[in-house]
Amino acid sequence: MNIYLGSTTRNRLFALLKYLDEPAEKSCILMIYDQQGIDSKNYYLSALPGHIQIRFISRKAIRKRLDKKFSGMLLSLAAAADIRTSAHFRR
Repeated sequence: MNIYLGSTTRNRLFALLKYLDEPAEKSCILMIYDQQGIDSKNYYLSALPGHIQIRFISRKAIRKRLDKKFSGMLLSLAAAADIRTSAHFRR
């Protein structure tokens, strides 16, 4: 499965054009809609080919879920204090 993450209309169009040529593989395009104020209701997604799906995700919602966890809170505090964390801790 191909997965593409984008936050602009240009990113989405690029991914669509790329995945139209690959009908044998399923493709998922994850669009961050709150960065540029994209309204997901303006898109007619049922016109897409069956092997391509677009999911609209919110950066704020993901951030909120991560910050609820203890490790997420620690990472936020470390970022605010400009402390570099180890790769092991970030994983």
